[in-house]
Amino acid sequence: MRYHHFNKTWIIASTAAALLLWSILAGYSLYWNITNLREEKVRLATAEARSSWNKDMAFRSWASRHGGVYVRPDKRTPPNPYLAHLPRRDIALGDGTTLTLMNPAYMMRQMAEEYESSYGVKGKATGKIVLNPKNKPDDWELKVLQRFEQGETEVVEQASMDGKPFVRFMKVVIMEKSCVQCHGYLGFKEGDVRGGVSIAIPLSSYFEADQAAIRSTSLAHVVVWLLGLGGILLFSAVVWRRQNENEVLLQMLEHEALHDVLTGLPNRQLLLDRIEHSLARSHREGGYHFAVGFVDLDRFKLINDSYGHQMGDRVLLEIAKRLHRCLRPSDTVARLGGDEFILLLESGASLQDTLVVVERVLEVIREVIVIDGELIHTDASIGICCSSKCYTQADDMIRDADIAMYRAKDEGKGRIEFFNPEMHQKAITIMRLDSELHHAMERGELQIYYQPVVDTNNNTVGGFEALLRWEHPEMGSVSPEKFIPVAEATGLIAKIGEWVLNEACRQVHQWNEQYGSHFFISVNISGKQI
Repeated sequence: MRYHHFNKTWIIASTAAALLLWSILAGYSLYWNITNLREEKVRLATAEARSSWNKDMAFRSWASRHGGVYVRPDKRTPPNPYLAHLPRRDIALGDGTTLTLMNPAYMMRQMAEEYESSYGVKGKATGKIVLNPKNKPDDWELKVLQRFEQGETEVVEQASMDGKPFVRFMKVVIMEKSCVQCHGYLGFKEGDVRGGVSIAIPLSSYFEADQAAIRSTSLAHVVVWLLGLGGILLFSAVVWRRQNENEVLLQMLEHEALHDVLTGLPNRQLLLDRIEHSLARSHREGGYHFAVGFVDLDRFKLINDSYGHQMGDRVLLEIAKRLHRCLRPSDTVARLGGDEFILLLESGASLQDTLVVVERVLEVIREVIVIDGELIHTDASIGICCSSKCYTQADDMIRDADIAMYRAKDEGKGRIEFFNPEMHQKAITIMRLDSELHHAMERGELQIYYQPVVDTNNNTVGGFEALLRWEHPEMGSVSPEKFIPVAEATGLIAKIGEWVLNEACRQVHQWNEQYGSHFFISVNISGKQI
């Protein structure tokens, strides 16, 4: 299941990466939107500053063209002490009213103070040389004036004033002809850089107005982020569920591929794998021994024929449960097919230990099985093959255990037989005899010898006994004691017996015709053929 574990780890890692990436994107989007809102407010404040400058310069230009405005002096607008050098700063009307001159700079100064008092917007005309000390440049304005001297005409920056954020805007002012009357005595002439008009727009009101938009934007981003998280988690849950379903399906397929459908026991493929592991371990560890047992139920066909195959399947299920219960945890019981079971008996220190386990297996098989009120008696023949250095393939051990099992059946069934090399050699011989016997009749290797039957009363031949012999070109004369059991086991005896019977009858008929006699013929018939 390592592959499935890797898949689940990949799902977890991908989900975590997707959640992290989505969170980063949502956070970046929120940061970008808030920053963009702030920048938008700064752009609006800059536009306001530029608009204020344009209005200021329009009014200043208008006032300059008319030389200023005369007003009645009062406490708020006293005569301008910085215009004392002008001969017409103060004038008297015919009714005795006195008026004082408000030049453009003086008017704009007072208007800036009124504007700052009402709206917080700061503004003034400034330069390195000023008439009114109130127009003296601060540090930021002084740096801008220096940049004006280098050719710049406009500067916009965010700056802090008295600990509060402002957009500061400043544009250069060039001396015009109408400005010379007030500022000419300071050394300025027409076309000189007089200084600049500085306007500072407070950002606090903009930022305060921006809070509602920021809150709504943040809320929208949180909702979208949560929806995204939910979507990712839901998708991951679907993928996780689908992976679990695939794992269950794969486990079922793996189980079906490695286990018997009827009993749920390991099948041949899984058994071979476990025997291979045991063989590898026995070659590594000199003191490790194991054994393979081949179990075949005796007369199981009779159960199927008597009770039906459904009952036979229930008997097999019960036998499988009993075998599983009586074996040790380290052992394995597998179903090879039909009524054949294989035992993998591990941790056996000696043949005696293995025999104890196998005898217990035989005992539980012999216990009466009760199904639907029917008492069913079973027995089994068991062949045992013990591990040794000569074995390198699992199939070889199963083969030899099978040979030992057939030896147990030949010896009377319901027995336990341990494999020895002679059994294998005998099995090879029988297999060769079986193969050669199929072609013996075609090649004319089978012969019938006729042994006379003599009547001792009159010393005459009354008939003959037909004796079958096999003359093999390589094995020589093969005794019937060897090939007749093979023919019976393979079912070939029926064909051979029929041939012997026909050939013997033909021959005795020929002799009766030839000699005018009435010979009889005796032919041995196999019980299998009858």
